[in-house]
Amino acid sequence: MSGVTDGLKASRERCYQSRDEYFKCYEEHKTYNESKCRKLKEKFERDCPASWVPHFIRKHNYEKYKQKLVDEGVLLTEVNDADKANIVGDRLFHMTANILASSVVFSGTNVCSKQNSSPKFPRTNAEKLSYCGCVNDALHDVNVEQFCERMKMFGMKYVDVLRILKDVRYLKTGRVLLRHLCSSSPSLPPYIVLEMVEILVCIHMEDATEKSDEELWRELLLLANKVPHFLKPTVSLLLKSCCPVNILPKLPSNLMLRPVVITALLANYVRFGKISLFQTLLAKETGYDLFKSDQLLRVLALHTNSHPAISSTYLQYLSQRSVTLLDDNMWHFNSIIGQSKYWDIRKTTILDNGDCCICGGKFKKNEDLSETEFSLLKNEIMKYLSDDMHVFSSATDQEISDLKRHIKQEIKSPEGRQSLVVDALNVLYTGINNVRSRYGIDEVLQKSLDIFTDVLLIVRKGGDTNRIWNEHDKFSNSRLSAFFCHRMSNDDLFVLLAVMELGINAYFLTNDSFINHRNMLTPSGQSLFDRWIEKRAVRLNNKDIIMPSKFAPYVHEAENGYHISVKTVNNSVVLYSYFCVRRKHVQ
Repeated sequence: MSGVTDGLKASRERCYQSRDEYFKCYEEHKTYNESKCRKLKEKFERDCPASWVPHFIRKHNYEKYKQKLVDEGVLLTEVNDADKANIVGDRLFHMTANILASSVVFSGTNVCSKQNSSPKFPRTNAEKLSYCGCVNDALHDVNVEQFCERMKMFGMKYVDVLRILKDVRYLKTGRVLLRHLCSSSPSLPPYIVLEMVEILVCIHMEDATEKSDEELWRELLLLANKVPHFLKPTVSLLLKSCCPVNILPKLPSNLMLRPVVITALLANYVRFGKISLFQTLLAKETGYDLFKSDQLLRVLALHTNSHPAISSTYLQYLSQRSVTLLDDNMWHFNSIIGQSKYWDIRKTTILDNGDCCICGGKFKKNEDLSETEFSLLKNEIMKYLSDDMHVFSSATDQEISDLKRHIKQEIKSPEGRQSLVVDALNVLYTGINNVRSRYGIDEVLQKSLDIFTDVLLIVRKGGDTNRIWNEHDKFSNSRLSAFFCHRMSNDDLFVLLAVMELGINAYFLTNDSFINHRNMLTPSGQSLFDRWIEKRAVRLNNKDIIMPSKFAPYVHEAENGYHISVKTVNNSVVLYSYFCVRRKHVQ
């Protein structure tokens, strides 16, 4: 197996070399022409695992930016231990005078602090705004020009400041900045104009308008006349959404920022009571994702009791898109349906035959992949495994052949019976609280054998896995077997390969989400993978085996209302709670 280790080392060294060559070229040519490094970047992406590339780029950019702030005297910089003795008053940090002078930032902070305390460098957008004089959507001790100058310390230009103000919903400060920009020049860069228009749209969507906004709208309309042709439809439609819109406008197929425009129009229809137009546009724009706009969801919640069709349309949308609601992101459901006077929500249980205890209607079953769908998924996964194996030396051809032979010889499940593949390393270190307990894994395996016909463990050689296996005769049960891959191999790939080889009726036990492997598949493959995970992934909660839900994990329509499945994820363990939603009889 030394060949596997050598292969892994060589592939990593090749990756690091390609990374360094690309970054060197990038630093030399970024001011002039980044395209000179295109081939080196392609080589970098080819030689390194897909998940490493963005990590390396983010880390490189962070280090460069941090050094820039240090050079400018902005970033707080800790002194090396060797130099601490030479610093009078135990002063470990330095800051530029103009920032220290601000009464808004670090009021009451002792700059010449002791060794164990240090001023907190702002990281979130809200902290950066506060650092520069904007606290709780109001400017303190600075005017708008000084505020923007301070934001430049973080490398932010006007367009960046506008985006941040929009993201944190500081619309009063956004309005002040709009007035400043409109008065500063009769002509502004097009993307600044676009961001300004988006701020004004947000002000209208949040019902935070003032009378003076009419003048802002007219000034932005003049600026919009000077934007390039490809931006005009977007800017024009956004400005129109600030006033009542009584028609369904024709949207060009190549409309820039289409989701932003759709959001603005949908919010406009709801605010002005044009619910039929809202329903028509939402149904027409099949590629639009309602749940990517918290702002629009807030508008729906605000008007849900004024127009009963809003909550009905929301529930229909959930059902038609087979949306899975997450327990930690239920605010929109609670606001639109929970606060609605038109719907009654009750927690329910499901009987063994699938009947709802509240309404008596059937809950949909969690449907498995068809033979054709499983075949498509298997082909995609096998191709990905093959590519990953040969590019990154994550396994050897001999190991793959050995696994297939092991399955053929050791797994003797009759046709249609269920087998289980266990990710032994994951179960040992993440599923069982007491890793050193020799009986924890035994109990899990015994429970597995009570449920499944055959159990196959994928084990990586070395460490605790070998110790536990060697202490007990686990193989006395002919329905239990183990395959040992090399300690430098990627055991996740063997888990996926084993499940694919065992066929459509196989399950796998792991608390790993396999998200990195999923992301390497095509969009259609990812969709099949998600459905397969919902139906075939068995999870471990300490030593309790959690089987996949028998019932649909998404919202679906019932005879007299809707059945809601709410998903709770804790350390990859998925649990569901169920609700029955029925229409109230409103007088």
